[in-house]
Amino acid sequence: MSPVNPFRFGKEYVPECFIDREREYGDILAGVENGVNLVLIAPRRFGKTWLLQKFARESGFPTLYIDLFGILSVRDFATQMAQEAYRLLREENPVAFVTRFLKDIAQYVSFSITTRGVSFSLHPTLPEEECLQEALRLPHVLHETLKTQVAVILDEFQEYERLSPKLPGLIRSAFQRKGGTSYIFSGSRRHFLERLFFTTGGPLYFSAKRVDMSNFLPREATLRYLEERFRKSGKNIQEEALLYLFDLTRGHPYYVQFLSYEVWNLGGQWITKDTVDAACETLLCHESYNYDVLIEALGYKHLKKVLSLLASKEKEIFNPQVLTRWGISSPALLQKTLAKLIDYGIVEKLHPGKYELLDPLFAMYVERRFGSR
Repeated sequence: MSPVNPFRFGKEYVPECFIDREREYGDILAGVENGVNLVLIAPRRFGKTWLLQKFARESGFPTLYIDLFGILSVRDFATQMAQEAYRLLREENPVAFVTRFLKDIAQYVSFSITTRGVSFSLHPTLPEEECLQEALRLPHVLHETLKTQVAVILDEFQEYERLSPKLPGLIRSAFQRKGGTSYIFSGSRRHFLERLFFTTGGPLYFSAKRVDMSNFLPREATLRYLEERFRKSGKNIQEEALLYLFDLTRGHPYYVQFLSYEVWNLGGQWITKDTVDAACETLLCHESYNYDVLIEALGYKHLKKVLSLLASKEKEIFNPQVLTRWGISSPALLQKTLAKLIDYGIVEKLHPGKYELLDPLFAMYVERRFGSR
């Protein structure tokens, strides 16, 4: 039997490919144990979805997991909540479930049974606000039925605006019910979530504890993981190549897996630094078009100049001489563009005056595509 590539990336959590995040997992576990609502903030592709899926699968707490990015409407959100409740209650009779747990809207609920299980739907005449109220009542009902703390994960929560602007207010009302549930909100739009939860006047202000997931993976733990995964799949990686692979990714969770996957595919029994270089070139070739589209979609004035400045690793990016050299008219323009890039998880502020492109492959692309000064 041919060996299988041991590296994984994407939305679906793979336990044996999960690296570190012990602090963040402990924070989430402690929060739910104590009935605290949480906001998990992380840049794009930093592993927040894997972390949340790990919690849902392994924590032992009944967890309703909803990814708002894939939700198309308010009714879709409500039916997904019903599906999750039905799964957690391990009901075998959908009629009994609807009669007991959705009794106030039972006349609007229908279901079908397929090879994949029971699927619920709601009649379009049911008002949207009532849909949301019933969906948000289910976690409390689960708590009362199961007699244990219940977690509700709302991943990519910034997508709520597309569904209903009323959702945060209704969630806040749901918080008023007697304990037993903890909500975990997550997203990659940092400033958006900060305005929502941590700014005076935000609809969910002072309602949840913040959990940041902004650090890259630790060097030693990641090197051990990589060496072991290569070795156990029948390949040996030279120490120089192993260190080089980590340095190229900087410990970015997604690119540790993504680049290692390509290195494994290209490499023979012995993997060298040249193999890592070849894999990196392959990924840059594959991703360049996507990066072109991203830059055009963002469309900010002077965006390419700001990205090039960041990729250059200039030490004092707000220095007037540096700005003149890069054709950026003012510090205010640079600051405004950086704020937008931070909000979209493209740039991270390390400390005052120091910013970094989070995606290591994107940084390589920018340097090559737009050159240096």
